[in-house]
Amino acid sequence: MEAWKLTVWSRYRASIDEVWDQKTDPHALAREFLPCLHLRVDDVEGLRQALREAGCGTFAGRVTGPIGLIGLSWPLEVRETRPTVFYCDASHNRLFTEFVHQHRFEQTPAGLVRYVDEVTFTPAFRPRRLVAEVMRALFVHRHRQAARELRVDGDAVARTWLRRVSAPLRAGGATSV
Repeated sequence: MEAWKLTVWSRYRASIDEVWDQKTDPHALAREFLPCLHLRVDDVEGLRQALREAGCGTFAGRVTGPIGLIGLSWPLEVRETRPTVFYCDASHNRLFTEFVHQHRFEQTPAGLVRYVDEVTFTPAFRPRRLVAEVMRALFVHRHRQAARELRVDGDAVARTWLRRVSAPLRAGGATSV
């Protein structure tokens, strides 16, 4: 199977606590994907706690299209959390045989916060390159939506690169931070 790694980052003029709170709030995360996708999780408070402090948990989720008619199950596993530094979630679903999403929060010497999404995924169907490009577009959209709620540093929003990798990231979560 062909795996891909997508990295997207934005730099915010906000405190690390503000960025952490925004990026670990399930409602704020769902807003970032609108109007392209609607995300719903059954246990919002449980997910918030797993992302912010507990560091683990499995949650039933659902992703639907713009008008909510067509959707699919999106089980979400929070694998690891290091408050204000990092968290990792993963999913196995009908779209991806492997989907591992690392979120990094980096304080810069200038007092800004660089937020990095790093997603390693293996599309379940072809053409895989097209699926990868759709993922890139979706995450660029996500970062631009977040920039409506958090002040960005100039044009440092949704910087992205996408590359094919030899194998998907397996169990555990972080390889290095």
